[in-house]
Amino acid sequence: HRELEAIFENSLVGVLLVREDRRIIRVNTRLTEMFGYSSAELMGRTTRILHVTDELFDSFGKAFYNTLAKQDLMHLEHEFRRKDGQVFWCQVSGRALSKKDLGKGVIWVLDDISERKKVEAMKEDIDRISRHDLKGPLNAVINLPQLVLTGDNLSPEQRKHLKSIQEAGYRMLNLVNLTLDLYRMETGSYTVAEDHIDGLALWRKVVSEHRRPAMDKGVQVDLRIQGQIPEPSATIPIQGEQLLLHSMLSNLYANAVEASPDKGVIRVDMDWESGGEVGAGKEWLVMAITNQGEVPPDIRDRLFDKYVTQGKKAGTGLGTYSARLIARTHQGGMSLDCSTQGSTTIRVRLPA
Repeated sequence: HRELEAIFENSLVGVLLVREDRRIIRVNTRLTEMFGYSSAELMGRTTRILHVTDELFDSFGKAFYNTLAKQDLMHLEHEFRRKDGQVFWCQVSGRALSKKDLGKGVIWVLDDISERKKVEAMKEDIDRISRHDLKGPLNAVINLPQLVLTGDNLSPEQRKHLKSIQEAGYRMLNLVNLTLDLYRMETGSYTVAEDHIDGLALWRKVVSEHRRPAMDKGVQVDLRIQGQIPEPSATIPIQGEQLLLHSMLSNLYANAVEASPDKGVIRVDMDWESGGEVGAGKEWLVMAITNQGEVPPDIRDRLFDKYVTQGKKAGTGLGTYSARLIARTHQGGMSLDCSTQGSTTIRVRLPA
């Protein structure tokens, strides 16, 4: 008992026990340090004293206490307020002593992540400024070749190279714009400019653009619609934004090529299904991208998290993160399947 008490009081994270009506029954020393209250000031009070507003206190209870009755452990990030009025962020973990009766008590563990949040915000600001400053030099890359192309003293080969430079500039500009769009997607402020797109044509374009790295490894691609090789005239109509979906598929295919062994085969299976996250009866296009090779076990649960990468020389950890963000922005989804030994499958669901 003494050892457990010592661990409780000397923990580097704040711990509190709340019971009926979310009243505080027990706190450790670290929690009082984090919030600036004494134990006596907290005992018997509801956790409203720790929340920023009444509304946040109510919404926290409605959102997370119901969840605690369904699962063993939950994690979230939430804003709280110290005694001096300062608002700060915490990583919160909660567990009910009895899922059948939350009144028996809930243990909450809080870790102050204010500094991490400040660093993340600063990094986002730097990223946005950098992306903005890239557009100036890119204008020269895009516009100067056009000026030179107006001359009549160029050989066909020179014209071809200038057009290649211009196309590369446009692709770079699209990527810069996309990173700005990703920030808006993260904050939930992005509105998809929906259009009717041929998903099969989009896949063929992506495969063509990555032909060189695939050829270098001898990797083949096998496109299928409902298990059959599509006819040249076949189409797959989907709803979405062309640039975003192109970026999503390009990232997924590039990852598959890089992960495949030499002379491997990447299979892309497309099919339709009904129902899903946004309502029964909705028609979905499901694309399964399968390559030989397995995602390392230690990053499978984090594959779609930001900045997660392993074994890539120039990997940023943004490819799969941005791909799933784009799918979700289109009201779709993305998942990883490693159930078949020796292969990896990424499943993408988009509104058909």
